[in-house]
Amino acid sequence: MTTLTAPAPTSTATSRRLTAERTAAPSVSFGRLLLVECRKLVNTRAGRWLLIIALALSTAATALAVTAFEATHIFNVFMFAFLPLGMLVPVVAILASGAEWSQRTGLTTFALEPRRWRVAAAKLIATQLAAMAVMLISLAIAYAAAGLVTLTGGTWEVWSLDLATGGTALNMMFLMLQASAWAMLLLNVPAAVVVYFVLAQLWTTVVSFVPWLAERAAWIDLNHAMNPVTQAPYAATGADWLHIASAATIWVLLPLAVGLVRFMRAEVK
Repeated sequence: MTTLTAPAPTSTATSRRLTAERTAAPSVSFGRLLLVECRKLVNTRAGRWLLIIALALSTAATALAVTAFEATHIFNVFMFAFLPLGMLVPVVAILASGAEWSQRTGLTTFALEPRRWRVAAAKLIATQLAAMAVMLISLAIAYAAAGLVTLTGGTWEVWSLDLATGGTALNMMFLMLQASAWAMLLLNVPAAVVVYFVLAQLWTTVVSFVPWLAERAAWIDLNHAMNPVTQAPYAATGADWLHIASAATIWVLLPLAVGLVRFMRAEVK
């Protein structure tokens, strides 16, 4: 007579693991996360209109530079094109970096990707890509204006860019990181916008009027520190780069570090 032996029962933990493996959805790739964060910069109504206004102001400022001021140096015209974009585009970074709390999309975002550090990294990389886009657009507007001047019979003196263009690009990267840092730190878009615009300018004013701080302005104020590398002709020294490292640590790296900790640990409601 043959005896049938029942198979050993599978443990509850193993059963749950096997079920989870069969039903688990594939993880979101970092490329897709980055694409989503790049789209967040442009696919909201506020972000889209800010970019449209910034482009319109940049074009108008460039036209003013080559007509009213008769600028014939490409770097000077580039700065006219850059300033409106450099002022307004960081606000778009604030909108995107604080979207999970301002637009209440946190539950969806962190349910699809629970590893918040990947979401934060995608946001920061997206803002840096936007900073580079600002530089390219500003250069395109400046060279287009120079081309129109020459086509209409005008003369253009200097077509080559100054090394200060690189310093301007670095400054734009700092501005975008700082904007994202305030958004992640405060988790409130209106408050982050106010702090981004008011605090830095208020601190620069205080530093200018307080003698003890004015003597150390290059070390503790990012606006002062960036001046040597963003003004033509470029004449920055090693000491100037040490000033930038010090000021950037205070105004960019420290807020960003605290903001990332807050972003990782904040409760989503």
